[in-house]
Amino acid sequence: MPTGFIDVGDVESIEARVIVSEVLGLAYNEYKLRSLCRIIKIPDLIGEVPIGTKLAGQRHVPPLEVALLTKQAYTTIPFDLEKYGKNVVHVAISYEAGKKKNLVGDILNMHVKDAAKSLAKMEDQDISEILDAANFPTLPGTDWGTGTNDPSDEIEDAIETLSAMDKDYEATDLLMHPLVKAKLISNNLVHNQLERDTMIQGKIPVYCGLSIVSDLHVTPTTSAYVICKDAPSLVLGDGPSMVAKYDGGAAFFTGYAIAKFAEPKVVLSDAAIELTGVRT
Repeated sequence: MPTGFIDVGDVESIEARVIVSEVLGLAYNEYKLRSLCRIIKIPDLIGEVPIGTKLAGQRHVPPLEVALLTKQAYTTIPFDLEKYGKNVVHVAISYEAGKKKNLVGDILNMHVKDAAKSLAKMEDQDISEILDAANFPTLPGTDWGTGTNDPSDEIEDAIETLSAMDKDYEATDLLMHPLVKAKLISNNLVHNQLERDTMIQGKIPVYCGLSIVSDLHVTPTTSAYVICKDAPSLVLGDGPSMVAKYDGGAAFFTGYAIAKFAEPKVVLSDAAIELTGVRT
């Protein structure tokens, strides 16, 4: 059973536990934007977490002197996952399907996979909305679909800008909408910079030393984000999961409602840069 799991109601059967374990396990494989966050476990739904930043040290401290505590070394982040709300998916099996022993396994697997994808998409949407509301510094870009424009120049400028902030921010990820990624991988200069086999089926795992993350929920569709996830720029309060088994009554099905608590937050808004206008 996954860590932080809560049974709700009368869930006694092994079948119920297997279904929930499968949904949550498959969902973790579907998450995309979670990789940009520092994960903070919040098992009790509510809490304040001190998160260390890069400004935690002082150089050349003389003997018998106490190093100053840098106020920016820790940022206290409040979480209220109960107030933020949980994401819920359902897995339901009709009585008719349950009678068809040769089909129930395939039908159940299909429902479990769909539920896992839905759970992951909801979390990705939550994180993308936090990103969209964040006040990140911006740098102007050019249309990456134009062959004479070099995306690496603009990305390197963003990396250098983060580094020049004197806060030890080192860019780790390049985030964009798939439409922006399509512009990137179609750029002739990018083709020339990368090995031919990395361009197969549009798979570019790394560019300019940054891991590429692409998701449909990212907005706007004309920008790309250079992010330092280790600063951290974003955190995700990872709460418990819950399950409730219920009877569909006259609709003749058995259902499982599966809930996941998670709350994303922006910690350091200057630990990421938005490159604007990279797609027109």
